[in-house]
Parts: sequence; C-alpha cells; structure tokens
Amino acid sequence: MAIVTLLLLVPHTVMGESNTRDGSVVATAISITTSVDEVESSLEYEIEFGELSANMSYNYQIWFTRVDPDFVHERIQNSFTAEDNVHTISSSWSPPQDGPWTIHAELLNDYGAAIDSNTGLFDWGDLWNNSDSVQLNISPEPELTHYDLFENESLRENVSVTFDFANYESGADYKLRWKLYRGIGINDQEFIVGEGPSSWYSRSVAFSSLQNYWENNTNFTIATWLYRVDNIGDQDVLVEIDSKNWTFAIGKGPEIIIAPIVQGCMNPNANNYNPQATVDDGSCKFDDTDGDGVYDYLEIEGCMDENATNYNLEATDDDGSCEYSDQDGDGVFDHLEVEGCMDKNATNYDLNATDDDDSCEYADQDGDGVFDHLEVEGCTDENALNYDSESTDDDGSCEYPPLLRAEIVSNQTTGEGPLSIQFSANISGGVANYEIEWVFGDGEISNLKNPTHVFAPGVYNVALQVRDSRNSTAMDSIQIVVEEPEIVEELSGYISHSAQLEPITLGMAGALEFTAIITGGVAPYTFAWDFGDGNTADGDIVLHEYSEFKTYAVKIRISDSENREIEYDLDVEIIERDDPLTNATSDIVDGGEISDLGIYVTSASAAGLLLIFGLFGRKRRENFLDAERRMSLGGPSIWDD
Repeated sequence: MAIVTLLLLVPHTVMGESNTRDGSVVATAISITTSVDEVESSLEYEIEFGELSANMSYNYQIWFTRVDPDFVHERIQNSFTAEDNVHTISSSWSPPQDGPWTIHAELLNDYGAAIDSNTGLFDWGDLWNNSDSVQLNISPEPELTHYDLFENESLRENVSVTFDFANYESGADYKLRWKLYRGIGINDQEFIVGEGPSSWYSRSVAFSSLQNYWENNTNFTIATWLYRVDNIGDQDVLVEIDSKNWTFAIGKGPEIIIAPIVQGCMNPNANNYNPQATVDDGSCKFDDTDGDGVYDYLEIEGCMDENATNYNLEATDDDGSCEYSDQDGDGVFDHLEVEGCMDKNATNYDLNATDDDDSCEYADQDGDGVFDHLEVEGCTDENALNYDSESTDDDGSCEYPPLLRAEIVSNQTTGEGPLSIQFSANISGGVANYEIEWVFGDGEISNLKNPTHVFAPGVYNVALQVRDSRNSTAMDSIQIVVEEPEIVEELSGYISHSAQLEPITLGMAGALEFTAIITGGVAPYTFAWDFGDGNTADGDIVLHEYSEFKTYAVKIRISDSENREIEYDLDVEIIERDDPLTNATSDIVDGGEISDLGIYVTSASAAGLLLIFGLFGRKRRENFLDAERRMSLGGPSIWDD
C-alpha cells in the first residue's frame, strides 16, 4: 500500500510581488493564501485582489499547474463588480496527483486586458517520487552497439526496441512517434520508415519486422519524439515535450565502429548551432539585437503598455499597436483621467480635471438651499395656474384657476339589459391633472375619463368624482334604468312545394314551386335555397325548373336578423308524364289557403300562368286560377284581353 503524505499543513501566503522581464520587482495588488485540509483531502485557497476601483467591473482567472508549467489542470474564469478597493475569492480544489504545484491568479479589466497577476506554490503528497518532468525513454533489448542480424538468426528474431515515457501529467493527452534513419544521428540522414504520432504510452518494435530495411555493415539511428496534445480553439496542436536518439550498427563488431559522440550546441536557433552534434553540451549562444534580455528568436511583438486594452503579457517588443479605453467617451483615455470638480459654477472648479468626482462646492447667499447659480424666479405656489416647478424664488406672479366643475354625459339612461352605456366626464376649471373615479352602483368602478359600462336589468345611481392637482373635488350623479329584455320565440318553421308543373323553358323536364313558412326569431329573415342541381335562390316562395327526370335533394337555410339559423331539407322527384292535363285546377280551403296544388299545363297560356305564379304572390295566383276555372265553363280567358 502506497503512503501519501499531504504537505503544506499550515497556511502559506504569497503576497503581491512579481518579476518583470528585466529582473526588477514591482508591487502587485494580488495576494494568494493556500492551506491543505487533510480531513477533506483538498486545497483551501484565498485570492485577494486589492487596489480596485469601487463599482468597476473586473474579470479574473485562476489556474493550477504542476511540474509542466504549460499544462493547465484546472482553470476558473469569472467576473465581479468591486464594492470597494478589495475583493476576495475563497474556494477549494483537490489536486489529481502528487507533486509540486503552482496556483496562478490574474486580474483583467472589463475588456479582457491583463491588469495584474501573481503565483503561489504548494506541495501535495509524495514529492520524492513525483517532482520530475515528463521523461521519454528508448529501451533496446538486448542493448548492444552492433547487431549481427545477417549471421545470427536467433538474434535476428529476438531483438526489439521499446519507446515509453514516465512522470506525465494526469489528464494530459500525449502522442509518441518514432523514425528509423540510415546513418548516425537524424540531421541530413536518410529517413527509412516510422510510425505516429499516435496515442501510445508504450510502443515496442521487433527488429524482425524491419528486416526489409536492414543493410549489413551499416549504421542506423532510431529517433523518437513525445508530444503533448493541446486543444487551441477547435484544433489539436502537438507541442514537443521530449525527444531521444539511439544509434547502433547492423553487422559484426568491431569492424563497424559507431561514430564517436559529438558534443556541441544542438539548438538550431542558436548562432553557434552545430548540425553534427549528437549531444547538447549547453554551449548555445543566442542573439539579442535590441539588448532587452530576450533572445531574438523568442521575441514576441505586441502592445506592452499595461494601460492598453490590448496589452499582451507575453509581448517583448512593443509594435505600436496599443489601444486604450475611454469608457465615458470624453476623448481622454481612462488611465489619463484626472478626477476633480469640473463645474465652472463651483467655488472649487478644477481646470485640469477630466472626470468629475462630485467634490464640487457651491455658494448659497440667501441660505434657501438652492445654489446661487441655480436660482430661478417665478411662481412657486403649486395651486397656481402658472406654477413653475423650476422656480426657487417667488416673484409674486402667481395666477389661480376657476372653480372645479364636473358633469356626467351619457349616450342613454334607459334601455333593455344587458345595456351598454358610453359615459363621458365633462370637466372644467380646477388645475390639471385630474383624478377621475366612476361608481356605477353595481359594485364596479372606473378611472377612465370616457368609460363604457354594461348594466344588467335594474336601477342604478351612477356617481362621478373628479379631483384636481390642488386636491379640489367636484361630483355629479345620474340614474340609469335598465329593463328586462324582450323574450324572443325560438326560430322554427317548415317548407313545402307544389305538385310537378310543366316547365316554362324549352328543354327543361319540370318545375316546382317551393314555400318556406317561418315563425319565431326576429324579422327580417333571409332564405338560402339549394335545389340539389347546383342552382340556388333566395326568398320565401320560389319557382324552380329542373332539366332532368330524377330525384333531387333540396335544402334551405333560414336566418333571422340576430343571426339565428335553422336548416331544412327534403327530396323531390321530377317524373315524366305520359298524358299531362290541359287545365290547371286547385282546391281552396278555409282561410283562402291553397292546399295540395297540382298544375300540369301544355298550352302557351298555361306557361304564362306559371310565370305569373313565380312573379306574383299567393293571392294573385288564386285570382288567376279562379279566372281559368270560369273560362273552362264557357267564360272569357284572362289571355283574351
């Protein structure tokens, strides 16, 4: 069982002090306090941001790194609005692995530009075995300087090389790759074969799998690289962490001599770079043209002014790209603002101030609480018509309004319920604005000037009260009488039709006269006929001709003036007659009504009669039929005139 010791048992505070690139030390406004909670196995930390401006918004970020300073295990980003010049963030965090840790804190302005930063160190768990950086290994088995693969078959089948790494950061993503070169080293040598980058933590390659590439009495170099995979934006970027080379010979020894190790500078950015070197001896020298302590190949151009919104903490050469904030839009950059009294009317006016700090002081000679430069003469009486709310000194010019009056105006006071009445408040005199209250006598009220109210049947006293801005009141009232509504009989009726008639129009099969009888509802009525053959008509009595001998579905929809509706339907059959009658007859019943009317005509005079039936009312049709009966007894015809 592994024993893990939690160190840093007492609080550790790092006060705000950070190093600049030239090695000097500047005071910062950030302090970091850390302590280990052994019970909860967590790190307790407190970040105090100082020297803040009250009511200003700030952003901050806190992140944790271990041995690899470029791999962030946890990052917290947030913002706050400072209530005073200090703001404290307190929280806890549990490191995922043992080792020496660094907590970073950075304060940024509302535009994301860095204002200040600081770091603190703490230890966690077993430091003895967990303080080394990531290490890449090449392990040949067996490890020899030369391998006689062409003469020794057993050796050829049992040689392998393994690539692996240790001391990696928990949560980081790594990739391995390897390459085989012909020659000593990898610079300017012939690449033969390789693999990766791939997500291996360990990779073994058998020499037997490379037998097609071996050449006897030849030097070879196997190189391997370890990369950390960083996600930048939406892309994975490979960052080289470590690399190793191993040179060996294929062939018998000692004829094949491994070239001696060449020490020298292996950094291609150095001015004394030695491409033949196989071991870096630390002798590299680098140019620093501008003498700022940053080597030329490490220079980063950007804005270096901490007051700028695009300040680049990583920049080493200022490229003149700095941009500055002007939050109040007064043309003065925020870091150049000078606070003071900017009002020329104040006794302590500051000509150099760019931001008013509310420190202005003013004279008040008459002691009325209004500064001299703000005094305004006019009427100060709120009850006066010409009251001037801006006036501070009364000049005796006040004028007063006539008496407040209120009158109720309505479009009606009686009617059937429910009764909707439009009221209007006729207001004169007083001082606007007016407060209006209507009491309708049925428990309802309104504050509108022209309300509409619906009353149920009954008697109501409607009252109006008006109050003006001087608190004067005026009242009026009227009586509303609402009667019970008239009861309307339910809409009902029926329809009937005549016997089949000879058609008026040539080529038609037959005709029928339809009658709709309606009771109840509220007149006038509307009638909508559908004769079942695609034709329609309106009216309570209609004559319709059909073109074919068959059965038709007749429908009618009847509506009254209040949109009540009823519908009726019946089927009628038009049949072909072999021996039509030549005279029209009808039976007359009491009351002068025609019942069971049957008319079959073939003469031109009868066709005219049918037309008259359709054009005139029932009474005239009776007169015509009576005249035709007299003609059949020898009397004159209506068509003789």
